[in-house]
Amino acid sequence: MYNSKLLSLFQTFDEEDFKSFRQFIISPFYNSNKNLVKLFEIIYKHRDDFNNKNLQKEKVYSKLDTGSKTYNHQMMKNYMSDLSDLVLKYISVKSFDGSFDEKIISIEYLLNKKNYDLAGKLINLELKNINREKEISEKYFLNRLKLLELYHNYCAYKNERELLPGILTDIFETTIKLYLISILKCRFDLETLRKKKEIKTVHPLEIALDKFMNFKSLLDSEPALEKFKIYYYAYLSRINNEDESLFAELKSLIFKYIDDFKMDEKHNMGTFLLNFIYGGLYKLSLIHI
Repeated sequence: MYNSKLLSLFQTFDEEDFKSFRQFIISPFYNSNKNLVKLFEIIYKHRDDFNNKNLQKEKVYSKLDTGSKTYNHQMMKNYMSDLSDLVLKYISVKSFDGSFDEKIISIEYLLNKKNYDLAGKLINLELKNINREKEISEKYFLNRLKLLELYHNYCAYKNERELLPGILTDIFETTIKLYLISILKCRFDLETLRKKKEIKTVHPLEIALDKFMNFKSLLDSEPALEKFKIYYYAYLSRINNEDESLFAELKSLIFKYIDDFKMDEKHNMGTFLLNFIYGGLYKLSLIHI
């Protein structure tokens, strides 16, 4: 059992996880196999030493209620696999609990059950919460898009057609902003891989997109999109990281809007600048020397 997937999963647990998982596994809603509980208790007893000889499969099997004293490798393998699935289920439930996705699925369930009044209350509550947030990230716009689409469906079900134009406009704007961040960040990463010689070609869709889409014109035409220029100039800096004017524009935008980003996005901003410095301006400094 030493190199098993099951023990590898348990190695990620702290003491609080072990205690929570014990409650999870004894719940009949998730598990009705008593041998899986016994298997967990044996592993838990040796949680500080997963190389303990008492965790050998044959010894563990002998302590389970299998109705046979002869070791059955396939049955033991099945127990371990089933317990691994329960660990993954626990991780999923724990991560999902209280999350935005849980709220979205609850609203979808209520709409499907035609409980429109309660669904509407939850939608309006989440809209108030998300409208109070001021951030720029893929996750924010993706969550907002999910919620707005449910709001659109709710208004359609309730025949509140006067609200649909405003909702569709918000969906359109949110989609554009999500698209800009996702595409430009992805292309930044692709150019990074090309710099490292890990990708040698340009995808035909990238070429087609450049012919079809003028990012600069779009970003310059709408003041509300100025913050998104950060991703555009970061992408340009990956293509040409020896143009000091690009660095100056990127730095100016980041310093102007840095407080509008969450910590993980702020980290990305720093990465954009560092990549530029070490990739381009550093080369220029050597030339001047």
